[in-house]
Amino acid sequence: MIAVGPGAPNKDGNVVPTQVKAGDRVLLPGWGGNSIKVGDEVSFYSMVVLFFFTDHVLQEYYLFKDAEILAKIQE
Repeated sequence: MIAVGPGAPNKDGNVVPTQVKAGDRVLLPGWGGNSIKVGDEVSFYSMVVLFFFTDHVLQEYYLFKDAEILAKIQE
């Protein structure tokens, strides 16, 4: 886990803390989660060779609900 939030509110409005913390290793399902891409697209031009190159300097992260985590891996 890179980062975790404080938890989610239950039906009474009380925040239920997450079961994991940043740095924990977890088992996630092969489906689900929300993909978030952070970064910029960088384009390079070269007039000498008429070369165009686009590099995606993007980091992709996935957001999962606490209930979607299958297991916490103990080392």
